[in-house]
Amino acid sequence: MRRKNLSNRHHTTVAQCLPDDLVEKQQEFLSYIMYRRIQYDYSLAYISNMNKTPVSFDLPSNTTIDELDARSVSIRTTGHEKANFTVVLTCMVDGTKLPHL
Repeated sequence: MRRKNLSNRHHTTVAQCLPDDLVEKQQEFLSYIMYRRIQYDYSLAYISNMNKTPVSFDLPSNTTIDELDARSVSIRTTGHEKANFTVVLTCMVDGTKLPHL
């Protein structure tokens, strides 16, 4: 690869930063939930956490081989990288895991 002036190149993205007051927001939310639980006498079996995540049908590689001094690097895909499906996972407060959707 050195002889042909090539190198492994990686696709990079900028990650999202967590807010500075994350711990305070978490504590405030937990206090709110616990207050409502006591106020309405909810059982822990009725409180859950549900998360939905998109999963792509096309998972292109993040690496490719390109010239050393290239300013931008193209990653070849099938063109369907925006086509995805959603996976929903749910966990109850008492530890019960519900079937995925």
